[in-house]
Amino acid sequence: PRPPAAGRWILTGFGQSCGVGCAGQGMVCEPTAMHRYNVEIDSQQEMRAMVKDLGAECTSYNDGFGAGGDVPVVMINSKTCFTSSPTRSVDSIKCSVTTPTDRKRLCFCSPSGNGPTTVAPTLTPVVPVLQPTPAPTSAPAPVPVGDGRWALAGFGQSCDEGCAQQGLSCKKENFHMRNAEVDSMGEMTAIVGGLGATCSQYQDQWGSAGDVPAVLVSQGVCFLSSGSRSTESLSCSAQVSSDKKRLCWCAGSSMAPTPIPKTTVAPTPAPVPVATP
Repeated sequence: PRPPAAGRWILTGFGQSCGVGCAGQGMVCEPTAMHRYNVEIDSQQEMRAMVKDLGAECTSYNDGFGAGGDVPVVMINSKTCFTSSPTRSVDSIKCSVTTPTDRKRLCFCSPSGNGPTTVAPTLTPVVPVLQPTPAPTSAPAPVPVGDGRWALAGFGQSCDEGCAQQGLSCKKENFHMRNAEVDSMGEMTAIVGGLGATCSQYQDQWGSAGDVPAVLVSQGVCFLSSGSRSTESLSCSAQVSSDKKRLCWCAGSSMAPTPIPKTTVAPTPAPVPVATP
């Protein structure tokens, strides 16, 4: 039997992560909860029923990426549903991973313990200790949009150091591509909460500083990234003071692009899975 529901399934907006999608519903994405309810969407029939209840449709399927960080997911226009593997691990589920803009993630959202709060974005100034942004070097080739994850570096660390400890790397071009996920209070609260920290106060006047976004952990102060900042304003090597942690986009150093499969519309109620490209 399925476990009793303690939350609900949603479809996010186009290109959104589950963290952002759930936050928009006043809820949170927790990998352990999503893994627990994976049994509800780990077959074509179950996913078709769930997606239909949420106002979309599955007419073709791809099960070749069942443990992908952004799976389960739906290509809305082609009605292709990427099914979740019944044998996937908790660690394979990523609340912060976004998708290409033609897709919507299917996410299990859990109730927030405290509920949504509105915090004024001003407070007694807390001036971050910034290191000079190093002169730009030749730009590395960006990895695909879906490859990587958000991470909080250790106290006082740079993003180069924090990502390296995860076996990943910081590339400011990819960091900039993800900036839209951390340039508002709601989005930053969701991402930071998913990484085990808390935002209860906010600062937005240093949004283009090289070490922002960052968290003053002991006070719950989150320094927001500016939505209009340039790629060059981001610094992977900038460190913070020893009471802060940088929020970093860490990219896979040698990941292959997520393929966009060819789709075929099944002529019968039992669709034929789409061949993996």
